[in-house]
Amino acid sequence: MDNSSFQRKPSKSEDKNERKTGFFSPSIKRRKSIVGDRFIPNRDLTSEFSAAYNAPEEFLSPTKRKKTQEASADETFKTLLRSELFGNDEEESVTGNTNRSETPVPQTPPSSSSSGPAQNNAGPWTTPVTPSRKVFRYMSPRDRSEHSTMRSMSPFHDDPRRNIYSLSPVKATSHTLLTNRQARKRDVPQVPYKVLDAPGLRDDFYINVLDWGNCNILAVALGSRVYLWSALTREVTLLTDFGPAETVTSLSWVQRGTHLAVGKDTGVVELWDAETCRQSRTMTGHSSRVGVLSWNEHVLSTGGRDTNIFHRDVRAQEHYFRKLEGHQQEVCGLQWSPFGDQLASGGNDNALLVWERYEERPVYQFNRHRAAVRGIAWSPHQRGLLASGGGTADRTMKMWNARTGAFLRSTDTGSQVCNLAWSRLTNEVVSTHGFMENEIALWDSQNLTKVGVLHGHTSRVQYLTMSPNGESIVTGSGDETLRFWKLFDAKAQPGTTIDQHSFDSLFQIR
Repeated sequence: MDNSSFQRKPSKSEDKNERKTGFFSPSIKRRKSIVGDRFIPNRDLTSEFSAAYNAPEEFLSPTKRKKTQEASADETFKTLLRSELFGNDEEESVTGNTNRSETPVPQTPPSSSSSGPAQNNAGPWTTPVTPSRKVFRYMSPRDRSEHSTMRSMSPFHDDPRRNIYSLSPVKATSHTLLTNRQARKRDVPQVPYKVLDAPGLRDDFYINVLDWGNCNILAVALGSRVYLWSALTREVTLLTDFGPAETVTSLSWVQRGTHLAVGKDTGVVELWDAETCRQSRTMTGHSSRVGVLSWNEHVLSTGGRDTNIFHRDVRAQEHYFRKLEGHQQEVCGLQWSPFGDQLASGGNDNALLVWERYEERPVYQFNRHRAAVRGIAWSPHQRGLLASGGGTADRTMKMWNARTGAFLRSTDTGSQVCNLAWSRLTNEVVSTHGFMENEIALWDSQNLTKVGVLHGHTSRVQYLTMSPNGESIVTGSGDETLRFWKLFDAKAQPGTTIDQHSFDSLFQIR
């Protein structure tokens, strides 16, 4: 037989190729490709792009939030209605009381003499149960409870808790349900309302180059330059440039006025007038960089790498009137109490010291931290209540009673604590973190539970300062950005105002 009879018949495509090339090409099944008009890259969720624009885990639109509130209100109304109509059983569910009578419910066992296929398959769920109460009642639940109360009372005394004396149209349990509101979930913004570029902002754990003063001007140091950003005019002013030979390592606004204290890596501290952009005076004392500054009225306290703390009266001619020696390594945290009676200092020696006003010796030394103590915050609501945060090897935030020296509580934050700030509008503490989370956290100071978390920075959040009205915070990071977050509401706190005369000098800045 001819071998040509076993040859496969070429397809149309092969026949076409045969005409062009003279030989058959193997048949290949083509895959369908999806064609679109947009290119959507497949980025890893841990990339910097997603870290910079991370959305909240549970985002509720205004419409969805309203529906959730309506559903909660409907459920409350149903519970209230059942309580009013059906009595004590529903009252227990309203008040949350689950401690019912421990008396066992009598059950009628199945008869052993009876037989039948239905009884063989009967389980405990088909066992007849004797009701624990009468089916038909001859008094309402309110009258019954009143009757039991009257029986338990002495014949010579009355009880003001009886329902006949109540002025409320609902029962006591229903009144409790209406008055005890559920705790509202804390709304924490996940996106800053403003972002400013800060090229050259250093990623250094031991310097503090960001401060928002009561004059409503934000000061930031970028290398050797100090810039001022007005929150009213949105204008940026260059205060000074010290040149390449010097670097600014700390900034702090005076509590009243427009003077800014500037600490440098040379150990020199200078005062600058923000109105005229001129230097007022120069103060020496430190032998190396000045990393922290804190004001107490007219007294400026400075902490440096030389382990010393100096108290300086800016009205006096002397550069300092008190020298404090208590730390064994660099002073990286320094904060005066808002009441002006105590000073807290944290060092790279893992120690937290508390000083009584201008005394030369600390009254308390706390050594519970296992890393450098940079984050320090005093409570503006309770005298002597102090919060501190430890570095990478510690990762904890601790609460202290600086009046008695007692340790109160501690929590593991999960990452390096870079800075702390205590809100004067609420009893909450803001913390910024470095390795490994690079996040901003909000804590309830009463039990140190985390209220919310803010993401956005892609590097350690080294710097933190609060607005004069207490509503917003500004965070700075090694990613060279300044981010503005509104965390608190001053309208809900009557009496929290800022002196208007503090803002008068802003209009004179050129």
